[in-house]
Amino acid sequence: MATTRQWSWALVLAVLLGGCSPSDPEQSADRSNDPPAGADLSDGSEQSADGSDDPPAGPDLSDGSEQSADGPRDPLAHVDLSDASAAQVAELSDRTVTRDEYEAAFQRYGDCMSAAGFEVQYVGLTDHVHHYVVSNAAVEDGADAECYEAEYHYVDMLWQGNDLVQNARDAAPAAPVMQECLRERGIEPGDTAGEVDNQLRQAGIDLSQCLQ
Repeated sequence: MATTRQWSWALVLAVLLGGCSPSDPEQSADRSNDPPAGADLSDGSEQSADGSDDPPAGPDLSDGSEQSADGPRDPLAHVDLSDASAAQVAELSDRTVTRDEYEAAFQRYGDCMSAAGFEVQYVGLTDHVHHYVVSNAAVEDGADAECYEAEYHYVDMLWQGNDLVQNARDAAPAAPVMQECLRERGIEPGDTAGEVDNQLRQAGIDLSQCLQ
């Protein structure tokens, strides 16, 4: 089963500015034959529409709601980075994340897990985001959380908040369960995830209502 910490941009803002934390991702003990995270995962990386390796680097937090009297607010101003490695802190220094930085952080996360005696089973790249599987033992041991926090956590969040990732997710086919949720309420659903998400929001339907 693919595992990833998936961040919507609204959740990124909530975590960075409000001190919240995401719910734990579903973990699986199943192992696949996909290459482990110790391998070079940057080969064949997807490219942005203009053919460059680096997409627009990081989210734009400079809209009016995030302005302070002295200018744009630091998105990590209230985040404790004391458990982050020097490499991750350096990648966050300009508050943006490039593809190369995202790849490097994920590689370090896999290397950290290997050093702790656990392997990350790589599944693939979807919507420019890595999906992978870790064992229940790694979660229970605490190695997964420790390695993620040290090497990958905030780089992962900022990367998933950029326009390249969000636009790819919005254009993806809508989940049938969400479309059916709208039909049950007399709303003809759109075809893409972005369209359905907007319809749910406008109708005031919480996602949990669709998953009951």
